[in-house]
Amino acid sequence: MPRRSHRKVTPIEDDSDYGPSDGSVKSPASTKRRRTETRDVTEAPRKPRLDNPLFDSLADRDTPLEDVVGGTVRMLEYDPNNGLLDLLNLVVKAAGCATSVQLTAPGAAATDLEAATKGYAPAKYPLTSDRDFARRYADFFATMVPELAVGEILGTQDKLVKYLKEFSTLSLRSIRHAASVALFSLACELATVITDLESTLERRTRHVTELQSQLDQIVKLRDMALATTSERVKDVFPPIREIAARALAALDPAQLGGRLLNDEVAAVRLAALKGLVPQTQAQWKRVLEIAQRDVDTRCRKQALKVLVDGPPTLVDKAKQLVFDADASVRIATASLAIEITGQPSANYEKYKLDPAWGVLQELGSLNPTPEVAESMAKAGKFTFKSATSFALYDFSRLSVRPEDKKWADGIQVPHAILPMALGFGRSEWEELQPRGSTSDEKLEKCGNFAAGVLETVPRLLSEYDHDEERLPDAVQIFMLVDLAAVARRGLETAYEEVLAKILRTFADHTTKNMAVTIQQVLAKALDADSPVSAAASAEAQSFYDKLRSSQPPNLLAISSLAPYIDISDMAETDFWATKSEGSVALALALGTFYPTVAAKHAAQHLSTANAVEELLSVYIIASVQQVALPELPKVPLSDVSERTLAAAKAARVI
Repeated sequence: MPRRSHRKVTPIEDDSDYGPSDGSVKSPASTKRRRTETRDVTEAPRKPRLDNPLFDSLADRDTPLEDVVGGTVRMLEYDPNNGLLDLLNLVVKAAGCATSVQLTAPGAAATDLEAATKGYAPAKYPLTSDRDFARRYADFFATMVPELAVGEILGTQDKLVKYLKEFSTLSLRSIRHAASVALFSLACELATVITDLESTLERRTRHVTELQSQLDQIVKLRDMALATTSERVKDVFPPIREIAARALAALDPAQLGGRLLNDEVAAVRLAALKGLVPQTQAQWKRVLEIAQRDVDTRCRKQALKVLVDGPPTLVDKAKQLVFDADASVRIATASLAIEITGQPSANYEKYKLDPAWGVLQELGSLNPTPEVAESMAKAGKFTFKSATSFALYDFSRLSVRPEDKKWADGIQVPHAILPMALGFGRSEWEELQPRGSTSDEKLEKCGNFAAGVLETVPRLLSEYDHDEERLPDAVQIFMLVDLAAVARRGLETAYEEVLAKILRTFADHTTKNMAVTIQQVLAKALDADSPVSAAASAEAQSFYDKLRSSQPPNLLAISSLAPYIDISDMAETDFWATKSEGSVALALALGTFYPTVAAKHAAQHLSTANAVEELLSVYIIASVQQVALPELPKVPLSDVSERTLAAAKAARVI
């Protein structure tokens, strides 16, 4: 039978996969069914049995020999103990014996088989009475060898050969015959495998010799080029030194230290840094010096990349470059911190204007003390955005316990950098520290802080009047002011003036972010216990009048006032006919606080298709609040958004 190439085999489903024993032809697909789970090869072998499906499949001429071999190989791969047991019992059955063997040591198994067959001498047995079986029997063992991987040949086959060797010495002739046929068939095919392996080894040995010769020649060429390059790094012409440094990065990075790192030309230093793998402490220190003080920003950034793998003490010093005046160096330092920790900051996007701050602060790489913050504020080395981000998103770097993160009456502890951003000096900040203070002392310190904020916020509002991203941050600083401290220090008038300025500033802005900020400001100022509630109410009404009279009216801002002042007269306007984010927000606000009035006036504008979504919004809110409204008129739904339609159906409005 022709040699078969090695193929990946799969485990069998059951013993019948050796081939059918009823004379029927087994389809190829049925021989490839997989086990759902494999057995542990160390488990005890199954009990001996007189029936042998492997023998039956081999004796069945209609079962292709390759199917029988494939099933056996799969069994040997995934259940070697029982696969070996089946092969041994095949030998016994081929010898015409009705007994079976136990899977013990080869010598013990042969002794037991000798005892079990004592006095038994069959005149005819399958190997002598059936030529076709005898041929298939020999071909089976020969064909099985190339189907097995080399590992299985050296493992299972080694055990099988030992058993066959013992069986071939027994006194019963039929056993000796069956074992010898199997053993010689295996041996002949193993000899073929050996010949193939020797041929492959010889061919590959010649290839290795050729490769070694090529390598030796290339190494000689490299050494020649390296000798020339080592001389050219001393050339008086800077471009040649730069090219030589780039070549050394590929040929011998160990030579990149020394003179190249100290070259007077930045391009040469940069080329050396790009290929440098520091080997000594002196080289690491020189890289740190370049990162800290080099006149070329490119060299500094490249040095930071090299320091990723540097000693921890030098890396900690490199992280201090987050305070550098050059924004690109700060960002490179942030990248250094990210690479060292192996993961980016979850809040990296919060610090787009100055990402190094946010990254290093969140990673805990630095402790931004008041002294550091003060020096940075004076040097102007950070943006207002990054400072407020610190104040609003993280309080973990303050030396206070978690339960002390709030001061009297719920005011939050601002981050150390925030007071410096607002122009406080270190001494003023130390006066604001709550540690070890009584409640009255805390209020006094909160009053000091409030006075500073009320002086600073108007300047910030003017500075960022047209910056819709920074304005809310400026107001958030205003929100840190404690109203109890305002009353204690008599700062009500100053607070009201800043509140009025905030509302006037926000009257010209229409973003949803602005509307949310207005709600936050008014919610605090109009609280029942607020010392400025009366003045804040008047300011809110004045703010509303200005918004309502503007053309077009600021609907988003007006909707934010609904919880605090009466805006029901907006329902009488024709805003229903507009189609905008503000009209929907105002419709929801009116539906929430004035559902009956809102439903009445919205229905009057149904002649305009744009009013349909606003009307549905009113009825949705009324349904949620269980407010009875007149029956919803028939309205066209073609222009209504899918989101509103889904909400209306959920609320059973339509």
